[in-house]
Amino acid sequence: MVSEDVDDQLFKKHTDLCNKLNLDIKAVTESWESFQSLSKNFSLEGDPLHWLGCAVFVACRKSLTPTVGSSVIEGNCVSLTSLLRYCNLNLSQFFCNIRRWSEMTNMSEEFTRKIDLLEESFSVTCNVFKEYCTIFPKIFKTPDPSELEAPKQHRNRKQKSVQCNPSKIFEFVWNLYITVRGEDSTYSNDLVQSYHLLLGICDLAFKNAFLAERRDLINPQFAGLPADWLCVTFKTPDEAPCIIDKIISNSGNALDAKYVEKYQCRSILANYFKNCVLLGNEMNFTGIFDIQLFESNFRGVKKAYEAQLLSNGGFDERIFLAEYRRRILEKEHESQTTWSFMPVSSESGDEFSIDSPGRNHNFGTISLKVPETPLTGRRFLGPRDDQEVNSLAAATQNIARLQVMLSGKLPQPSEALKRILQSCSINPTSKMADIVKKLGDKFVSNFTQLKTPNIEEQNEYAQRRLICGTNLFYKLIESILEYEKTINTDISNLIQKDLFYECVFACSMEIVLYSYNSQRKFPWILTCFGIDACDFVKIIELIVRSKDPFYRDTYKHLNKIEETILESLAWKSNSNLWTLIKQCEQGIPKEEEVALPSQILNRKSQEDTSSLQIIEEPKTPTKAGSPGPTSAAEQFQSPIAQITVSRQLFPTGAKSTSPKVDGEKQNLAEEVQENIGSPPKPKRTGSLAIFFRKFYNLAAVRMEHLCTHLNITDDDLKRKIWTVFEVSIQKSAEPLLKDRHLDQLLMCAVYVIPKVLQKPQTFMDIMKRYRQQPQAASHIYRSVLLESKSTKIVDGRKEEIPERRGDLIEFYNSVYVVEMKNFTFKFASNSGTQPCDILVSPLPVPSVRRNLVSPSIQIIKNVFVKPLDSPVIQNSNSKSYSYFFSRSPSKDLKDINRAINNNGLNVNGKRLLVDGEEVPNSKRIANRKVQSLLEERRSQYVNKNSN
Repeated sequence: MVSEDVDDQLFKKHTDLCNKLNLDIKAVTESWESFQSLSKNFSLEGDPLHWLGCAVFVACRKSLTPTVGSSVIEGNCVSLTSLLRYCNLNLSQFFCNIRRWSEMTNMSEEFTRKIDLLEESFSVTCNVFKEYCTIFPKIFKTPDPSELEAPKQHRNRKQKSVQCNPSKIFEFVWNLYITVRGEDSTYSNDLVQSYHLLLGICDLAFKNAFLAERRDLINPQFAGLPADWLCVTFKTPDEAPCIIDKIISNSGNALDAKYVEKYQCRSILANYFKNCVLLGNEMNFTGIFDIQLFESNFRGVKKAYEAQLLSNGGFDERIFLAEYRRRILEKEHESQTTWSFMPVSSESGDEFSIDSPGRNHNFGTISLKVPETPLTGRRFLGPRDDQEVNSLAAATQNIARLQVMLSGKLPQPSEALKRILQSCSINPTSKMADIVKKLGDKFVSNFTQLKTPNIEEQNEYAQRRLICGTNLFYKLIESILEYEKTINTDISNLIQKDLFYECVFACSMEIVLYSYNSQRKFPWILTCFGIDACDFVKIIELIVRSKDPFYRDTYKHLNKIEETILESLAWKSNSNLWTLIKQCEQGIPKEEEVALPSQILNRKSQEDTSSLQIIEEPKTPTKAGSPGPTSAAEQFQSPIAQITVSRQLFPTGAKSTSPKVDGEKQNLAEEVQENIGSPPKPKRTGSLAIFFRKFYNLAAVRMEHLCTHLNITDDDLKRKIWTVFEVSIQKSAEPLLKDRHLDQLLMCAVYVIPKVLQKPQTFMDIMKRYRQQPQAASHIYRSVLLESKSTKIVDGRKEEIPERRGDLIEFYNSVYVVEMKNFTFKFASNSGTQPCDILVSPLPVPSVRRNLVSPSIQIIKNVFVKPLDSPVIQNSNSKSYSYFFSRSPSKDLKDINRAINNNGLNVNGKRLLVDGEEVPNSKRIANRKVQSLLEERRSQYVNKNSN
C-alpha cells in the first residue's frame, strides 16, 4: 500500500512513460489499474518504474490493432527496446520482474509461454550474433576503427551518405539477416535454423562482393577465394562459388544450410526485390553492393526491419551492433567463450543495457538445448562433457551424433535385419514397408500444414526429415530385435504387431525432430500418427536401452517424454488407459502387486534393518540392469494376460546343493534354488501392470524427493502418505486424476496426512519445495481442473457449461477432500502409539541415480572393481591386487586371474589357508563353486529386475 503523495508521483511517472510511448487511452488506463491492484496486494521490491514498465508491457500485449489487410498487430506498436529504455530497465531484470508479475497476477499459461518465447528469442539472437562476429572477419576485411564512429544524428541535420565499406557491410548483413529472419516466426526460437539462415545471408553477401570484384571488401586470406583472385589476369566467372562448405565443417549441417538458402531465404529475397526493398539484379540477387544502389538498399532494409519491429513488439536486435563497435574501438578482441555484455548504444545513440552489471546471466545459452534432467531414468545418461563449448556447438551436437549413427544407412532393412526377419515363420518385411509408407505420407502431410506458402518446398524439407527418420527406424528395429532374440528364440508374435512398428517409427521421427530443434514439440508426433500415449510409452525404454549411442540430451528428452505420459497424458479423458482399466476385472493394481520380486525382497530387508535401502541404478544400460521388462514382447503383450517365461538358471535335471551360509545369504540362496526354471514374477503381469509399475516408481521418486526437502523423515508417516496416494489412484482415479496431473494428487497427499496427524505442512511450503523438481511448472498448481466441460438441457435446448479451473488449494477443498475424507479421517484416531484400523501400504523403494563416484563393487571375497578416482575399500589385513589399463604389466593381471580362479584366496603361497583351517577338500571346493554360481545367478537376476 502506498501513500497519496507517493501515489501521485507514481501516476506522474506512469503518465510520462505512456506519453513517450504514445499509448492509447485504453492501454494507459488498464496498465495503471493493474499496477494499483498489484501494489495493494503485494510488496513490490525495487524501482517502481520497473514495475510500471511491466504493467505497460502486459497492457500492450493484450492490445490488438487491426491493419489495412485482414491481419492484426499485437503489442500496440510499442517495441520492447523502447519500453525498457524509457524505464531504465535491462533485459535480465525485465525477464525476472515479468515472471514474478505473471505469478502474482495469475496470468494465463499462454502469456507465460510468450514470455518464454521472447527470452528464447533473445538467447538465439545472442548466440547467432557471436557466431556472426566469428564468421565475418573470415570472409570480409575487419572494419577500420575510424569507420565505426557513430555520432548521434540530429533531426535538423542532413544525414551523411552511407559508404560501402567493411563497417557498413557488417551492419548491412546483420540488418538483412534479422529482417529476413523476422519474416518467419519459427526462426525466432530455433537456434540451428537461425544459424543456417545466417550462413545463407553471408553467402549472398560474398557473392555480391565477389562478382563485383570488391577486393577492398573481401579478406584476401579467405579459403573460399580462387587461387588467382589477386592476379591481374583474374577473370570473374559467371557464377560465384558457394562458401557455406568453407564456413562450416559438418557436411550435414552445410547441406541443411544450403537448403535454407535455396528454398526459404531466396523466396523472401525475391519479395524484397519485387517490393523495392532491395535494388539490383532480381534474377540472381546481385548488384546489392553497387555504389549507386548500396545506400538505397541499406536504408530500405533498415526501414523494413523497423516496420517489423513495430508490428511484433519484440526487442531491437540491432543493439548487438553497438556492442561490436565498442569492442572494435577498444581493441578488445576476446574469444567468444568469454563474451560479456556492457551497456551499449541503440540506433538512436541512447545507452541501453542488455544485462545488469555484476550479474552473471547465461543468456548466451539457449535453455531448450540443455533440458533439465528428469528424476527418473538417469541411469542411461553418460557423464557430462566437462569441455566448455559454445551454445551453437552444443545445439548442433545432436545433429552430428545422429548423422554419425546413420552414416551409410539406407531407408530399407540392412542385411543383418533381413536375416533376422527371414528366420521367422512369416516374413514381415512387406508389412513394415507398408507401415513406413503410410506413416510417412501422414508425416509429410501434417508437417506442411503449419506453413501455407511454398508448399512444394516445405514438402521437400519434410521429405528430408522423413528419410532420416526412416533410416533410424530400420536401425532401431534391428537393434531391438537383435536383443529380443537373446531373450526369446521365437519373436514371431512380436513382429506381426503393427503397433510395435508404428511406435518405433513415431519415436524415430520424434528423435529426428528433437535433434533438429523442430518447432513441432511432443506430443505433436502422437497427433500426427494418431498413436495413443499409453501405447507410445511402451517403446521408449526399449529404444533408450538399445546399443545406439544417442547424445546425452536425447536420452534426457526421451526420459522427459516418458514422465510426461505417465504423469498426465495417459490420464487424459480420451486416453485408451481408461478403456483398459474398465476391461480389467481386477481394476487398478496396488504398487505391491506390480513390483518386481527383487524390489519386494529389498523392501523386506529394509523393514528388517529399519533403514532405508535404495536400489541404485547403473550408470550405463546393461542387459541385467533394467527396472522394467527386458523384453519387447512383454511391452506389447495383452494388457492383462501373462506370458510364459522359459528361461532357466540351470539345465533341466541339474542338481545343486546349497552350502551352509549365514543369515540372509542362506535365505537368498534357497530362494534362488526354489525358483530354478521359473523365475518369480509380479502378482500382476501384462502391459497394464508394466505401465503402473513405471507410474508408481515415478510417484515414489517424486514423493521421496518432496519429503526429503520438507524434512519428513519418519518412515511411518511416509508410509501413510503413500497409502493415501495409492488409494486415491486405485479407488478414485477417474474423479481425481482424469484430465489432471500426478503431482497434484501427490502434493495433496503430502498435505492431508500431516494435517490429520497434527504435524501440518502448509501448501506454500509444499509448492515451494515442489518447484525444486525439474518437471515442476506453475500451471500445475495454479491451473487445476475443478469441473470438466459439460452440457445441460435448459428449456429444451442444450447449453455448454465451460470447464472451471482454480489453484491447487481450491482443488483440495472442493474436489480432493470430498472424495478422500472418509478414508483419510481413519488416520485421525491414531495417536502415534496405537495402530489404526486400516492396512498401511509398504513404502516403495524408488530407483535413484547411482553416485558418479561409486564405491568399490565386491566380486568375490577380496576382489573388487572400482572407478580409478574412488576411495579404496579393502581389508587392511589382506593383500590387494591392482591393475591399471595401459599402465600395469601383464603379471598384475595374471595375479588377479589366479585370485579369481581360487575364489579370492591367497595365490602366492603353496597352501590355501582360510581362517587358520586346513586346505579345503574337494567337496568344500565343489560347494564353494556352487555357492559362487548361485550368487552369480542371483546377482544377474536382481540386477535385471532391481528397478
